[in-house]
Amino acid sequence: MEDLGAKVQSLLGTDRPCRCGRRHVIGTRVVETGPGAIAALPSVLNRLGLAGPAVVMSDPQTQAAAGTRVEAVLSPAGFEYARRVLHPARGRGLHAEERTVAGVEKLIDSATSLCIAVGSGTINDLVKLASFRRNVPYVVVATAASMNGYTSAIAAVEAGGIKRTVECREPVAVVGDTDVILAAPHAMTAAGVGDLMSKPVCNADWLLSHLVREDYFCDEPLSIAGPAAEAVANNASAVGSGDPAAIENLFHALLLSGFSMKVAGSSAPASGGEHLISHYWDMRAPERGRETGLHGAQVGVATLLTAALYRVLKDGWHELVAGAACEESVHGEHGGDAQFRDFYGPLSGEVTKEFRKKFPSEEACRADLASVRRHEKEIHDRVFAGLRDPDEIRAVLSAAGAPVTVEALGIGAAEALEAIGHAREIRGRYTVLDLAAELSVLPGRAAEILKLAKVV
Repeated sequence: MEDLGAKVQSLLGTDRPCRCGRRHVIGTRVVETGPGAIAALPSVLNRLGLAGPAVVMSDPQTQAAAGTRVEAVLSPAGFEYARRVLHPARGRGLHAEERTVAGVEKLIDSATSLCIAVGSGTINDLVKLASFRRNVPYVVVATAASMNGYTSAIAAVEAGGIKRTVECREPVAVVGDTDVILAAPHAMTAAGVGDLMSKPVCNADWLLSHLVREDYFCDEPLSIAGPAAEAVANNASAVGSGDPAAIENLFHALLLSGFSMKVAGSSAPASGGEHLISHYWDMRAPERGRETGLHGAQVGVATLLTAALYRVLKDGWHELVAGAACEESVHGEHGGDAQFRDFYGPLSGEVTKEFRKKFPSEEACRADLASVRRHEKEIHDRVFAGLRDPDEIRAVLSAAGAPVTVEALGIGAAEALEAIGHAREIRGRYTVLDLAAELSVLPGRAAEILKLAKVV
């Protein structure tokens, strides 16, 4: 099994120029993992010159999983801290949303010199963004190998009912106590595999947006996260059986994926059309009476959909490009702003704002198709070449014990079809969902994609 931990250590504190013309910087300076790693927290803080007073933030579950252990090592070492356990609003789980971030900011007073997040996705996002806005460094004590956001410099936060990525600052240190991580529910560990299995597909989206829209692209982030995701895929059954070494390797792979986003300066190397589908499901969940699911679990199933969509495009590529013409539906399945209001209701303002960044006019579609035709061979040879077949992705997810159907997520076939056709409308990033609409594959062949992906 490849030692991904060594790769993590080699990237700490990176600051170097790249042939892409940018300077790649990773601000995380310490990653401490292994059994009982929480015991090393005081020495980590000392090495970084960090002292109190600190605020230790968790939720009820992560406080029980690791918060009490954190406090047990801070107190004897003489670190001054305040415990803040964040409780969800009545009737729903704790969510990373702007009003909650504002509440967390209020817990960071002028005397606070350090924030310590104890948790995974939601807690990490809340503390990361709040500490950034208060200009206070933060350290994260991870509680699960469930997602890749620990080491990124972005936070996924809901604003106006829609999930957005907000630029902030990565942690100065990450502590991953494998005693804690191995004790996390297996569904969370499997979600980490789901998050990673999106990488070949979302990387294809990133390259596609570079070729079609001339968006920034660099091979360096792919070289960080790609081999890590492949290593996890090759050992998915060991993750599924709860093998400690495989799960620790998964955790390191997720950290590397976070580093790839930091190096890229955006979530592009780790978030494409599959994330838009997952965010669409999240956005619609409250009005449809269900709680949002585990991020990585949804992303894994959504990746099956976008991988199937790519296969359809690849199989008919030259004919689809030759016959493409801009149709009115490309600018929004429902046309103008009034139709968006009818379909999205109170969410329409945010959706319209994002969608118009990508398709401000009919000319944008025409320009895309002209660019696709110029790069037709390059898209075929480079974008399609790095993809995984949906059957291969499903085998990896199944071996890890991750969901492979929408039913396992509590989502029906009708909502899955809806997301395939509309998820592209909720964010300004160009993905395979947009290309498929411009080539008249979506929404008309959405049912075919659903069947090919075998998610129902």
